[in-house]
Amino acid sequence: MNRKGWNPFLQIGQLDIMGNYLIGLLGSCRFRVLLISLFLGLNLSLSISSIFQKSITYDEYAILPQGLAVLKAGTFQLGSGVPHMAAVLPALPLLFTSAKINTPILSSITDVFQVGHIFLGMNIEHYLFYFSIGRLVSILALVVVGFLAYGFAKSLYGPSAGLIAAVLVFISPNLIAHGRLVTTDIYLTAAMIGSLWAFNFFLKFPGGKSAIVLGSVLGVVSVFKFSGILLYAVFPLVLVFLFLRRQIFRSAADCYFVLNKKTIFWSLGVISVVMVTINLCYLFDGSFSFLRDYHFKSTPFQIFRNIWSDSVPIPLPYFFIEQIDRQLADTGGFAYLLGEFNNTGFWNYYLVAFLIKLPIPTMLLCLLAYLSNWKIDEREIPMLMTALLFFLFFSLVSHKNIGLRYLLFIIPVMGIWTGRIVHFPVNTSFRAHYFTIVSGSLGILWISIISVSIWPNYLPYFNSLSGGASQGHKYLLDSNLDWGQDLLFLKEYMIKEKIHSVDLAYFGMVHPHIYGIRFKPLGAEKPQRYVAISANILWGGTRFDASSGHKAVEFQKLQPSAILGHTIYVYDTHAQRPKDE
Repeated sequence: MNRKGWNPFLQIGQLDIMGNYLIGLLGSCRFRVLLISLFLGLNLSLSISSIFQKSITYDEYAILPQGLAVLKAGTFQLGSGVPHMAAVLPALPLLFTSAKINTPILSSITDVFQVGHIFLGMNIEHYLFYFSIGRLVSILALVVVGFLAYGFAKSLYGPSAGLIAAVLVFISPNLIAHGRLVTTDIYLTAAMIGSLWAFNFFLKFPGGKSAIVLGSVLGVVSVFKFSGILLYAVFPLVLVFLFLRRQIFRSAADCYFVLNKKTIFWSLGVISVVMVTINLCYLFDGSFSFLRDYHFKSTPFQIFRNIWSDSVPIPLPYFFIEQIDRQLADTGGFAYLLGEFNNTGFWNYYLVAFLIKLPIPTMLLCLLAYLSNWKIDEREIPMLMTALLFFLFFSLVSHKNIGLRYLLFIIPVMGIWTGRIVHFPVNTSFRAHYFTIVSGSLGILWISIISVSIWPNYLPYFNSLSGGASQGHKYLLDSNLDWGQDLLFLKEYMIKEKIHSVDLAYFGMVHPHIYGIRFKPLGAEKPQRYVAISANILWGGTRFDASSGHKAVEFQKLQPSAILGHTIYVYDTHAQRPKDE
């Protein structure tokens, strides 16, 4: 006998009505536009407002001046294995300001941090304003990532999936963290998603148009960050895998892509477009220099030189090749994971980083996307295989264990993958439709709450599985936690507590005086009452600061008076007490 009231298990008709209404909304173009606009507005509100709460981070200090130097001096030799395009884009608006750079001296400089020093000295009056402009350009790049994710997911699963992918990009705390900074990471992420979409387009419609699109995007991705060059090896591997899959499972293959001689032929065209694009980005500076003109430092390039004649011309820009050589010669330095340091990296670094840095609902939604349709289609293979191969490379081959940001592009890939929750097999029951869509909506709401609640502290975000940001130093350091972003909080705290000056051990390049902070380096003569220590130096010691790191670690056992933005620990030496008290 039915009781009065609504019972979800008995009154299936009501469930049908609600479910059909929700599914109908997803199918409405107006609703999708409204929802994307709302989440885009949320993203812009969180991102733009937070850039004025955070000081200039370690890499930003050099990258924006590098971009201005390239634009004003036309010099491409700057950087330690850092390509210029991701620096040029945020610096473009500075051409319309009074920002200055000493162009004559740049010809004798190769270190981008030296350029950062020069830029600071010449632009102190408007220094912070110029970085705010550059950060706004980076936020625009984050918006581009969202719309690229929308377009790619739409091409795979339909417009409703595009909506989900875009929303998940806009509310991701990890993407907001790096999407508002003047660094290479968000620009590489945009180029990677564009490359994946262009690769799918090329495989489905091999021809001149798709080859030009793919070649252009691949050329651009390599001048945003040199890790993008891995795509030159990954995409051919994906292509071989798809061919073999067709041969082995001929009857079962879903045959979404066109895989024939035409594909191989136009792949050669892609290579040509890539080379032209790279040369254009470097204005053909030093293109076709002879092999003897290079002074290689890395083992791979030295082997290459030994194989080929010194008179062989290299059909790529001189500084493009030289900067790749610098990157390959960089052995990576020390790594930190779960409280341990080493100089060779950790195979499980990125696995741990994803598990504790990603929001829990993000991971649950990815699992739900798989459970909603366990069969992986041919069209999904390039995206999934690329993400997997990059993950394996950085886990097992590269020693760059300094931040989740090196695999930042995997986060929008996860958003695109999640979009498949609305792409159901034909025989899927209505209840499965309803459960999946409601679960997805709740997951999106959960991530939104997380992103709003942690404002403006996005870089040190750690999920609740790890204990949150306050426990982050037990797992990861460097750009995962502390990138020198909280000098403004220190200044506000000093004003509030009427602290005139502090002994400071700061992880960052920008001078604290820029923010009006009076300080003496930690360990100097006549110690002051208050001590402020960056998380990296407190928990990393001399590995992050050779001069004051040994003194900083002495404070690990003491209770701080305040922890600012989860990254700067302030101690009152007149009221020291052990943590366990």
